[in-house]
Amino acid sequence: MSAGAAPRLHPAWVVAGVTFLVLMTSAATRATIGVLMVPLEQEFGWSRATLSVAASVGIFLYGLAGPFCAAIALAVGVRRVMLAAMLGLSAAVALATRIDAPWQLVGLWGLVVGAGTGMTANVLGSLVVIAANIAVDLVYMWLDPRIEIR
Repeated sequence: MSAGAAPRLHPAWVVAGVTFLVLMTSAATRATIGVLMVPLEQEFGWSRATLSVAASVGIFLYGLAGPFCAAIALAVGVRRVMLAAMLGLSAAVALATRIDAPWQLVGLWGLVVGAGTGMTANVLGSLVVIAANIAVDLVYMWLDPRIEIR
């Protein structure tokens, strides 16, 4: 490396950064139903119980999908599962602007967002860290400089 050249960013940091962004986007999408509950009540006149059904279905699928999606990620690859989850979440958020019936809210925010956020749950984040062993070494080295990278 020449004296004037900037040090290159290690690819493991890119993987860790993208995983962080995907997990944060997924968590923010999952939590949005709580923020939108009162405006949806006021706009459409739906009861809080109706809105809670969509939130409950989403939380249920979030917990149920995690282990299955981890197995799928091991079979087809983490990138494909993350891409599918983010495409599903993007489609659900885009289609949410067209919701005008409670069943549509349950279908989109309950089923699609619940399954999509379950795909990017902590299990998927753990798989990325395991797959990118170098990232683990770099994070450990950053936390404790006395640790040497193998």
